[in-house]
Amino acid sequence: MSKRAIAIIGAGGFGREVAEYIEDINRDKPTWEHIGFIDDDEGLSGKILEGIPVWGTTESIHQQIKEKQFFEIISKSGDIISLWPTDVDVICAISKPKVKKQSIERIESLGFTFTNIIHPTAHIGKHVQLGQGVIIAPGCIITKNVSIGNHVSINPQCGIGHDVNIDDYTTFYWNVNISGNVQVGTMCELGTKATILQGLSIGDGSIIGANAVVTKSITDNVVAAGVPAKFLRNNTI
Repeated sequence: MSKRAIAIIGAGGFGREVAEYIEDINRDKPTWEHIGFIDDDEGLSGKILEGIPVWGTTESIHQQIKEKQFFEIISKSGDIISLWPTDVDVICAISKPKVKKQSIERIESLGFTFTNIIHPTAHIGKHVQLGQGVIIAPGCIITKNVSIGNHVSINPQCGIGHDVNIDDYTTFYWNVNISGNVQVGTMCELGTKATILQGLSIGDGSIIGANAVVTKSITDNVVAAGVPAKFLRNNTI
């Protein structure tokens, strides 16, 4: 397979981390030739961030494709290159589920292909099913019979046990630990070092605070924190 271009939606800290994961993947197996950011901060367009160019906003790229059927990027060497959307893989490196979903919806109609970014140091066990647009960061362990939905972000050193289901647009921050037979809903956020005990469920749109230990299932659209985790407030998404 010839090397493709890859666009990272979001040029913030998480986006720059994902750019580094991509370079790690390329060192292990050359996969992507051009790496660039798409970010809706117009002030970043055309800039180089830690060696990675910002190709434009979702709107500017949409307009180029609408007018020309292709869009132009700036390579690391400064050359201008024309790309068809079908030649570009996309990954969304935005942590907040609501913003992530909105950004993906703005660009998915343009013909781009969403890819998965799995760091070479992550362990993915047998019978793990992945959706599209999934990010799995360094040092993660995902064991067996796990289902991960679309556009799920799993930050470094997370552990996910057997028979777990994680729905679309959910984000795990650093060092989250999920025991076996856990169900995590759509558009959830699990804070750094959160632990979910076996057999429980986290409802859609809920947020689990950093260092929380969940000992009872959490309903939809709430914020819970503490040891054991307790309801703090409703979460409006």
